[in-house]
This record gives sequence, structure tokens and C-alpha cells, in this order.
Amino acid sequence: MLRTIPILLIVASCGARDLNTDLLPEGPPMVLQIFMKERIPQNVGSLVTDQLAFGTHPSVDETDDGVVTNATVTNQKIRIIMDELLLGRNLEEIQCAEINGMTTWERIPEGTTPEVLDRCTRPGTENCTELCTTLAPVLFDNGDPVLDANGNPVMTPIGLANLAPSGFSPVHSLRFIQGAVTITCDGDDMPLNTTDTFWQPSGNQLLPAGNQGITGLGPAIVLQPANGLKTGADCTINFDPSVTDRDGETVCTPDFAAIAQDIMDLGFHEAIENLECASAGDASGAAFTTETLAVANTSPASGATITPAQTSLSIIFNAPIDPALLTPANFALSDSVGPVAGYSVVPRMDNAAIVDITNLTLVGSENYSMTISSAVADPFGGTLPAAFTFTFSTSP
Repeated sequence: MLRTIPILLIVASCGARDLNTDLLPEGPPMVLQIFMKERIPQNVGSLVTDQLAFGTHPSVDETDDGVVTNATVTNQKIRIIMDELLLGRNLEEIQCAEINGMTTWERIPEGTTPEVLDRCTRPGTENCTELCTTLAPVLFDNGDPVLDANGNPVMTPIGLANLAPSGFSPVHSLRFIQGAVTITCDGDDMPLNTTDTFWQPSGNQLLPAGNQGITGLGPAIVLQPANGLKTGADCTINFDPSVTDRDGETVCTPDFAAIAQDIMDLGFHEAIENLECASAGDASGAAFTTETLAVANTSPASGATITPAQTSLSIIFNAPIDPALLTPANFALSDSVGPVAGYSVVPRMDNAAIVDITNLTLVGSENYSMTISSAVADPFGGTLPAAFTFTFSTSP
């Protein structure tokens, strides 16, 4: 996630609720809302929409109960809205300049100012003593090193990577610190895309969803799973103890049920001043359940009639499938006589949630069935709850 660095340096003030932003800098940092994508069954098909997995907000539809039991496992983005600013340096790290073809990242030290960042951005990093201080030769424009009086290369700190074109204000690259916030599903870690996962210190609770939607609420931690989530799993969002506010207090999930009457009597914005967590650092309320592995569609559709000249079938799942399980035994094709042999089961190259049955030899005027075993699973081990069968016929 690319941003100019001064956004990291916002410092929270202490005190009661800020009436301009509705932030609550006093006390431990509390999760006010968690939004994520959930698949909602419809009369025909389903609808994927952003739903509350924790908390409440007046801009949210009253039918949203704040519990997610069918979270989508692909293209998921989880937005965790806090009641106050966290220390950005414990959530994101900054990219150093490349050296010997390698890129390194470093934590941003406490007290780092825009002046420090300017001093540590090439050219002229010789006075950089705070971060990215690995030494490298000073180079001429043609790549030759600058030599001292003894013929030795002059060394200087590598400094920060600068992604801005020459003559423009520096642009620094940030990435989320691995392990600062994690997702576990059935006890297994779900890797995050640390480039698309980020800390957004802007936003507030007063701004209604409006045209900005939930992106208007903040400050927020936005989590982007790298390889999706496990299907049919109980999941939790976990905060490392290093993730704190400026007072060193750790993140917790408050008890909204305790202020339900206050919300009715006083309104949301006044009632949240009475929010409390059960215990320091207890974020157990940050939990959700994912959708089970399922067949979303087949080609041909079940019951369809196709030409016997067709040589392939396709099964579309709601999640990628473990390629090790793509075997004829798990995708068993039969005709009116018995099992059919000689076909291949392969993943779609551009979408691992699509399985293609190829090299088929079909005969005319025949009835076929394809049975997908309940052993079929996503890459994290989430299986089909039961075997799935669809049928089709061939024309004469």
C-alpha cells in the first residue's frame, strides 16, 4: 500500500469522546465495528454484501444482526474499525532502498518525524542515523563508486526507497507487519497479503455511510487474505500484544449488549461512551464463521442435454480446490452401464475454483451422472459437507 509517510505520524490526544470525530481516546482501544463480505441466500441464488461481524452503527440496516455465519472465502476484505488511533509504527513497516538487488523493510522507530524521513531519503542519506542505515557505496550516475583519498569506496546509509519520479515529493512504500493482526480458522493461520492489508488512521464514527459506504468509518485496520479463507470454519481475528494505542493499552472487543438500552435511550453516539471491555486485551468478540465448500454451478447444468461431440465439463466451486484431490476417483463419471474411464480432472489455470473434466469421449442417446466426493476440499482442508451429483444426457 503506497502512501506519503506523514499519515503515519498522527498522534492521538487523551481525554473524553472527541465530539468532532466521535473517537474515544480514553481507555483501552476498542473495536467498534467489523465489516466483511457475507453470502446471503436469496429466493434465486445468493447475494454477496458487506455485513457487520461485530458491533453496530446507526448507518447499518437494522436487519443486520452483527453476526457473520456465512463469510465468503474468496475476494474477502475485512475492515476493523477502532474507537481511537493505534500506533502505526506497530502495524506497518517502511521499505528501504534496494541494495545488491534485494529489498529490505524496517520498523519505524518511535519519534520518527517527517524531517527524519526526508533526511533518510536519497540523495544525501549520509546523515541518516535512525533507519535503513545499512551501508552501501556512494555511486556516480554511471554506476561507478565514489572513492576516498585512499581509493576505497565512500560508504553511506542506503536510506529509504523513494517511489516518486525525480523532482517530486518523496513517496514511501509501506507494508503491514506480518503477525501484527492475524486470522485463524479452525486453529489454522490464514496468510495475509501484507501489501493490500493496511492501517488507515483516517475516518470517524460521525460520518454516515452515505456515498462512501463503510470506508467512511475509521480509523480502521483492513485485512486482505492472501489465499482466501478455509471453508466451513470458525474463525477469529487476533491482535498481537504489540498493537496498542499511545498509552500502551491493548485492543479489546467491548460488550455492546450492555449498552443496548443506552443506545435506545441516548442514541448510538452518546451511548458508546459507556462501552467497556470484559478484560484488558480480550478481543474474543472478533469472530465469524465461513461458508461451507459448495458447488456453485456446473456446465452443463444438471438435467441438460448436450451433443455427444462435447469433450469437456466444468464444475464451479465457491472456493479454490486442492489440486491434489483432482482425480477421477473424486470426480466420478458414470453412464447407464457403469463407470466411465479415460478422462482428466484439471484446475482452470486462471481460476482454481473451476475444475474442468477434459478428454471426454461421450456417446449419443446416453444418460450420465457426475458424482463429486465429499473428500474434495479447499487448500486449507475444508471439505464438501456431502457428495454432490449432477446429471446430463446426450442427444442422438
